[in-house]
Amino acid sequence: MINIAALTKRMSRLKYFRSLSLTDITGIVASGSIKTMKAGSVIVMEESPCAGLFVLLSGRVHLFRLGPNGQEVLIDTLDSITMFNEVSILDGGPNPFTVIAAQDCIIWNADYQTLQGLADRYPQVALGFLPVLAARTRVLIAMVADVCFRSVRGRTAKLILDLSDHGEWPISRQEHSIHMLAAQISTAPEAVSRALSFFRNEGYISTSRSTIKVCDAKGLAEFAQIEGMPCPRPPDQPSRMSWYC
Repeated sequence: MINIAALTKRMSRLKYFRSLSLTDITGIVASGSIKTMKAGSVIVMEESPCAGLFVLLSGRVHLFRLGPNGQEVLIDTLDSITMFNEVSILDGGPNPFTVIAAQDCIIWNADYQTLQGLADRYPQVALGFLPVLAARTRVLIAMVADVCFRSVRGRTAKLILDLSDHGEWPISRQEHSIHMLAAQISTAPEAVSRALSFFRNEGYISTSRSTIKVCDAKGLAEFAQIEGMPCPRPPDQPSRMSWYC
């Protein structure tokens, strides 16, 4: 059974709700609906009519764009507590991404008309969409730059460094399959497999059935055309963005 009071407190962790009382936030929660979604469920389908705003209260979701031949490009991976589908509620247009539950999730959803009323009553809620939208736009800009200016090996090297925190942690192959790695850098799984084989043979990484470990972060950084050392990721920014000094 969903505990509304507990979920209200989780919603209050969103920075643009922090100035509101728990009573106000309870009213906001009550204006929408709370749903549980099983891992693998499609929460939002791109280009379908506006499904409204969502807040991920627990779990993890993947944001995809689907190509004309069914190929997937992973735009972002979101953990709680995070909003998504904010683009469509700004103009009431179609959903920009397909959103799939990567884990069992609890989500809050309010439709477009409800959000318009909430924005009138609580202007800070409407203003809160802007930094989220800006952060998502920066992710897209970074992805376009990677595709335009980095080879598949370069993009693979950069992704490995991102996922391993510049070599600090092993990458779980169960969580990050070849298919998922390819979706994150807009290429085919076969191209990622070739890049990983090259890096393994050259001693930049070691691999097993369960993990990918970085052996030479500096060498991978040269392939990724990254200069400097990684900086701490700014708070409230999407996890897939890279930050370097």
